[in-house]
Order: sequence, then C-alpha cells, then structure tokens
Amino acid sequence: DIVRNADGTVHCMNQYQASQYCMDQGSRLPTIRELALLSQSMGARGIVEPAQYAQMSELEQEGFHPIFKKNSANETRVDFYFSYTGYVRPAGDLGSHWFWSSSVHPHNSDLAYDLSGGYGDLTNAYRPVHNFAVRCVW
Repeated sequence: DIVRNADGTVHCMNQYQASQYCMDQGSRLPTIRELALLSQSMGARGIVEPAQYAQMSELEQEGFHPIFKKNSANETRVDFYFSYTGYVRPAGDLGSHWFWSSSVHPHNSDLAYDLSGGYGDLTNAYRPVHNFAVRCVW
C-alpha cells in the first residue's frame, strides 16, 4: 500500500528516503519494470522487449520510449520499451501521485525512474525531490 502519515495523508519523500524507509520496513522500492507492469495492469500498452523490434523508429511511431539500464559490463543499454497509451487512471491516491522506483537512470545517477499514477507514464526525476509517494514491495 501507499506509505501514509499518522493522519492518513500520503507521506511523500525523496528517493533516498523512500529507499531507506522501505529497507527499514523489511521491503524495497519497486524496480521501474515492476512499476511498468503496474501501469500495464491498468490498461497501458506496456512493455516491449528490445528483441521484438528491429528498429527503435518503429516503436517511437507506435508511442513507445526506451527505458535504459546498465548491464553487467557497465554499458548502458535499452532494458525495455514502454508505452502508457491506453492507461486508465485509477481512483484515489494511486491515480493522484508520482511513485519512486529503485531504478537509477544510467545516464545520470542524480535521477531515478518513477511512475505517474495520473498518466501511467514512466519518467525520471531528480532523486532529492521530496514530493513523490512511496509503495514498498514486500
């Protein structure tokens, strides 16, 4: 569930705090792939693996954008392509907040990937930003 304050309001924090909070609870922040699957479960076209398309231009024309990560050789590569087209915004707090992932952007370690609950899209944000909600993975 979404982390809340004592008064029941959503507790927003930065990505560093969110990661520590989840660890303190014996859990972790979700990966960006897990948040993509959450968005997909709400109607987004979702994930396409890189091997499924020969050219990125085909995917871009269909509304997909790349999500990057580093491989074991520390090289940046496309982890998957993602499209939020078709996403249906859920009612309540899930549809009203941005959510941190544990996935740090490989081009800039000051950025982490996140999910927009309102639009279903995956973006990245400056990790010290304090206005993102948290859902830990148990």
